[in-house]
Amino acid sequence: MSHSYYNEMWQKAMEELSENIEIENPPPQLDANGTPLPEQDITWNDAFQHYAVLYVRYIQILRKLEDCYDQVVHPQKRRDVKKALACTSCRLVQVKHELFKFGPDGRLQDYLNLDELLLDLKLGPDALEIPVPRYFKERNRDDDEENNKRDILEKCLEEHGVQGGVGDEDIFMLMPKMTKEQAIRIIQKNERGRQGAVRAKLMKELRDEEIMRRLMAQEGQQEKDPWHAATLIQKTYRGHRSRTQTKKQAEEELVFIGMRPQSKNPNDAKNKYNPKQKEAQIRRNRKTRQADNELKFQDALINLQQSVHDSEGPGMKDFMWDERYTWWIEQKEQTGKYPDSFDKFYVDQEYKRKLAENPELALEPPKPKEKKGKKGKKGKKGGKKKGKKEKKGKKEEKKKAKGKTGK
Repeated sequence: MSHSYYNEMWQKAMEELSENIEIENPPPQLDANGTPLPEQDITWNDAFQHYAVLYVRYIQILRKLEDCYDQVVHPQKRRDVKKALACTSCRLVQVKHELFKFGPDGRLQDYLNLDELLLDLKLGPDALEIPVPRYFKERNRDDDEENNKRDILEKCLEEHGVQGGVGDEDIFMLMPKMTKEQAIRIIQKNERGRQGAVRAKLMKELRDEEIMRRLMAQEGQQEKDPWHAATLIQKTYRGHRSRTQTKKQAEEELVFIGMRPQSKNPNDAKNKYNPKQKEAQIRRNRKTRQADNELKFQDALINLQQSVHDSEGPGMKDFMWDERYTWWIEQKEQTGKYPDSFDKFYVDQEYKRKLAENPELALEPPKPKEKKGKKGKKGKKGGKKKGKKEKKGKKEEKKKAKGKTGK
């Protein structure tokens, strides 16, 4: 397949994904006056049907995205496809759990039975097969995040008693080890089955020969007519030649309408077109180009970062320095002293950024944080002074009273 084919497939997958999101989050229904209508209750069967259709659609989207990620050679496109693929996989698992909850007739179920839905959608049983993304097997030893995930997976497998872990093989053999006796029994069982099949075939041939002998004995050994024998030979040969010509014409017709590629020498088995081998070869070439493009992309990022640092770095540094120096001078002119830090500068910058994003939103200008506790202390001091004055007044009154009594 060409690169444009996978670009179109990616576009279709994203369009279907957007449709699924709209189906899951429908807009509110409004009446003629524009007021939202109350939501209607749905039955268990309707909920199950809803999630079942979403489940099948997510599987189809997952297949398309997985093919695109495996075949696209552009590194930046592959990163975007991988994000969509991961999100689709997570949502697929969530919808599957919802299907277990919303079983038919309100019952919980342990497995999914979607035969009727596949019949209504005119799909085959393979439409429910969830593909394993092929990039799981392409391990990057330098990726720390992926190595941590594999370590967690190996620990989970060990806890559940699955030995062997996750290796670098193309096929993961997640099964317990086999003893020597079990292997011998399996080999013996297969060999006895093979011998029984051969023996049954031989007995069938013997029975057919016995039946032919009986027929020949009943008819007698009569000499055949030469003309009759020649007619039988001609009939057999003409039938074989007609079948060969018909098959050849059918192949030429398929080549003519484009259903089968034309081979240079159809009689030579080595020169015959093998689509599976061609597909494997194209995939190897694409994987090689993917690796080369990824290396070039990483080198280009480093070079671009260095070039930006060399060309625009000094200008950006001067601009930022001038901006802070201007604010510093303005604060000196407003307050009469230089600020101790640039915290208020960053607060002002954040306020300007929010105001630029939402010009209609009237944001209050940022206010400096007031120091708490001073007013309270003053109040306490004032209260103490008042208390002292009151005490002094009471003492003076007592002294005056004693003087009067003494007189």
